[in-house]
Amino acid sequence: MNNRIVPASRWNTRRTKMIGTSLVMLGGAAFLTGCADTGSLGSSGGGKPTTTTSVPATTTPVVTTPVESGSLALKTVTAPTWTDQNGPIDLSTMVVVPGDVLTYHASFALEIKGTGMKAKLSTSDLGVSGGAALVAQLKPVTEVKLDGVPVPVGADGTVVSTAKDGKIVDVAIRFTFDKDSATALSMDQSLNLARFDVNLVQIPA
Repeated sequence: MNNRIVPASRWNTRRTKMIGTSLVMLGGAAFLTGCADTGSLGSSGGGKPTTTTSVPATTTPVVTTPVESGSLALKTVTAPTWTDQNGPIDLSTMVVVPGDVLTYHASFALEIKGTGMKAKLSTSDLGVSGGAALVAQLKPVTEVKLDGVPVPVGADGTVVSTAKDGKIVDVAIRFTFDKDSATALSMDQSLNLARFDVNLVQIPA
């Protein structure tokens, strides 16, 4: 493209959803308690009247405090945003050109409560479709951080415990339109983005 700044495509987001969350919530647990009354004690003697002494029933509580169920959730911390190399952008009006670097940002707070609770934090692959030349140029690179530390991207993900309750999950998806490798074939094309899911699913303790 001889480094000319020419419109390459208009990003189409009207029919697609960029980000989603897939949550598995824990249901409440029912606990049944019960107590048994004691019986009666009796004694007898040969030829003598039988006497019976009644012992009052006693009740011993099984638990003295309520039993609570846990919870598992991903909570949005800040609204998702798009930026380019110069700052915030409106993706609905953005026309990308060679040299642009577009980045999607989202942050979630982990809620993982429950004795011995463990869950897998994972992501789906982002589906990208559109003009073949532009798709080849703008391949997404995804980065996920938990409490500032990079974690594996994709279905394998990472296992988290209650020690991570309240920690922040940061997601960044970056599209780089390399001006040195761009060709005229990528001009006047569009790119469609499918869902990208962040999942938190309970696993056996």
